[in-house]
Amino acid sequence: MNLPDYYMEYALQWLTACGVSEDLLERCQDYILHQGVAADVLPLLPENDLSDAQFESVWQEIGNSYFFLRTHKPNTSRLFQILYRIGGVAMLEPLGTALRVERGQMLTLIYVEEGAAFAPVLLDYLGDSSQAVREIAAELLAKHRELDDRLAEMLFHKLKHVREAVAQTIYMWGDAKGRALLEQAYEKERNQGVKYNLALFLGYIAGEVRKDSEALPDMNSLQTKEQIVEYCTRQLKRIRKQYLNWLDLEQLPILHFAEDGEAAPDAVRQYLMISLAEQTQPGPNLEASTIHRFLQESDVQDLARATFEAWVQAEYEAKKKWVITLAVFSGDSQLLHQLETLVEAWPKQKRGALSSYALRVMALTGGQEPLLLVNTFRRKSKIKLVKEGAEESFLAAAGALGLDVDGLTDRMVPTLGFDAAGEQVLDYGTRTFRLRLTPTLDLVVVDERGKQFKNLPKPSQKDDEAQAEAAKEFFKALKKQLRALYKAQAARYELAMVKERMWTRELWSKLFVENPILMKFATALLWGLYEEGALQQSFRYLADGTCRTLDGATFEAQEGSVIGLVHPLEITEEERVQWLRQFEADELKAPFEQLSRLVYHITDEERAGTQIERYHGVTISSHTLFNRLTKLGWSKGLNQDGGVYFDFYKDDQRLRVGAQLDHHGIRTDSTDEGADVTVTTLRFYRATTIKRGSYLSDGNPVQNLILPGDVPPRLFSEVLYEVELALTHPEVERVVVTS
Repeated sequence: MNLPDYYMEYALQWLTACGVSEDLLERCQDYILHQGVAADVLPLLPENDLSDAQFESVWQEIGNSYFFLRTHKPNTSRLFQILYRIGGVAMLEPLGTALRVERGQMLTLIYVEEGAAFAPVLLDYLGDSSQAVREIAAELLAKHRELDDRLAEMLFHKLKHVREAVAQTIYMWGDAKGRALLEQAYEKERNQGVKYNLALFLGYIAGEVRKDSEALPDMNSLQTKEQIVEYCTRQLKRIRKQYLNWLDLEQLPILHFAEDGEAAPDAVRQYLMISLAEQTQPGPNLEASTIHRFLQESDVQDLARATFEAWVQAEYEAKKKWVITLAVFSGDSQLLHQLETLVEAWPKQKRGALSSYALRVMALTGGQEPLLLVNTFRRKSKIKLVKEGAEESFLAAAGALGLDVDGLTDRMVPTLGFDAAGEQVLDYGTRTFRLRLTPTLDLVVVDERGKQFKNLPKPSQKDDEAQAEAAKEFFKALKKQLRALYKAQAARYELAMVKERMWTRELWSKLFVENPILMKFATALLWGLYEEGALQQSFRYLADGTCRTLDGATFEAQEGSVIGLVHPLEITEEERVQWLRQFEADELKAPFEQLSRLVYHITDEERAGTQIERYHGVTISSHTLFNRLTKLGWSKGLNQDGGVYFDFYKDDQRLRVGAQLDHHGIRTDSTDEGADVTVTTLRFYRATTIKRGSYLSDGNPVQNLILPGDVPPRLFSEVLYEVELALTHPEVERVVVTS
């Protein structure tokens, strides 16, 4: 929507009244209009007490302009940021009153533009008289880990509502450090209301916040089914049952105790569901898990399936979304498959909030199968909301375990039943066959005489028909799993090489020596010992468990040393060729292009310039360019006037360097689908100092650019490698690049 002229006319009048000098007004206008960054005007603004009576007319005029200010929210957000810089925190309340919004909404509006600079101000709002404001402040603060120490101190504040808000913030960290702080606070907390909330965050118990002073139950003390029955009955008497009112309980499956198969009283069934329904945040539920331990697993899964079907009939009503928690908690594969379909379908029905909730439940409730599903969504989903929700949920799951995302993904690689040597046995009843993994994760079948096959032999009349059929089905499913696993791990470890990921020797051994799947992977790759990021020694890991250098000498990494995947830029051409010959001699094929990878070096001309021109004038189908770059992890630029975007970009958050490939423009509608587009320049920039948009367009500050000569060589080579892959197409006029 175009900004009307009168909007800026009024805005500049207000800024003048607030003390902004004439020489700064034009720069303020550029900032409000999003023309370039123009953020350098903010430190130059005057500081005035805007709560003073002389400014009352300004607030009154802003209030009278309520409608058009709200209509142009992005511009208004920047206008508010300017006013905040002038008046400070004192202006939040009068401005909120003028715009008929609460302080919490004002906090969000200012935070959108101020970001980390506004975070310390939010600490004060953890003690606000409004619970809504405290919750908003807590949610925004959870992203700013630079304030960890101050929040840790405030966790023991003298005011209980401050302690509650701080606990909420720390809970949203989702990592081991946060949990340790909450456990410490739980031990020291005397107020039963706050203590109960801490118990909810820690997963000690599920339930709505209760104001009574009844002591919290010790779930570990429940050791018999009789104690479970007594506990559930007592809890059910003191809790609201509105969560189950919509269900026909008589039609739901009953539960049986695992110990003796005896039917469990209905109080157990009801309270198991209520304990999950009342869970305030996704995560482990000690209470429900304790009850579940005494029950037959198949019964709980039947109950979850029946309840889920009732929710389907209720058209997935959001108030009943706790059914998702029950479904994931039950561990039922059929329900997980159903959720997999729904997570992708809900956003198309404008019910994306359900998808986001389901992803968080799957990531945090526990169990490898749902977590694997979330990982698949974050890697493969083409729906932005689902992909971003999966990424956020997976990160939260990693943090809860004290890991980063890569560490959690490493831990999730299954063994699929193979022993340390990469073998397992299938039984036909009268005969057994040994399955042996190859470095490409293919299967070799070996019979009892040592004869090898590519597939399982047909059963004979002497074999047990049922066992043989089960073995064949298992073999078929295993091959499918291995193909998918090989493809996924190849992509992961290619990225690990590109991103210069490192492992300690101890962690490397645990992953690539003890895990039979990754052990096969490791034998086809070239590894290196690193010191302060520099390669010290390249080596191979052999199937016999030894590591050897290029000359064949046995090599053993010392305790505490760091290991990574070697990039061909790090070794000489002679070394690269010799290593390749060794792998070829052993008939080992790398899971991705490592030693055979093309590398790209900066030219003297490019080193002296500000951008890369070697692709200037290359023409390609816009549809092809979009598909290839997005598949490689690039994103399209910000839409400009007429729904046209003029660049693709990709950020390396670790190095804080971004790359932008400019072109003559692609329409986002279908009017020119498949039309050719001409590439112009490739530029590098500081990825974290500026917001994504038109920050590299003409007129923007030069300091946001990174000169090609200052880009790390591996990143430079990999960016050009991906651009080359995207431009490799029969219809493209090829550009010769020296490697």
